[in-house]
Amino acid sequence: TGKLRLVGPVTQSQVLINVENADLTIVYNNTGWVTDIEFEFLDGTIERRDVTLVRKVDSATEEITIFSAIDIGKTFTMDDIRQISLLHRVRLDSDTITFDWNLKEQCTVTFNTREVLS
Repeated sequence: TGKLRLVGPVTQSQVLINVENADLTIVYNNTGWVTDIEFEFLDGTIERRDVTLVRKVDSATEEITIFSAIDIGKTFTMDDIRQISLLHRVRLDSDTITFDWNLKEQCTVTFNTREVLS
């Protein structure tokens, strides 16, 4: 959604990452679903990590603990990132996939998924 934003720099060895408060504590700490985070950098690099904990630091900041550090060879900031995304592990829930050609060159693909419990 583009709503997750880093607070301060992140070093190569850091597993605690501060972000602007987006109520992640509600999403992560009140559900049994396995959730990941993905960092897409401006140079095209994509790094995905398991989130092990989220805690509220104060009214403006939340702290995300990731399974392993993101080592892209340098400390990075929000200026290096195109987007930060929340990911949920899912599996197909049926064998049905629908292709709907709404326009001449546009197709909408629909299929059911189910989140995977940890």
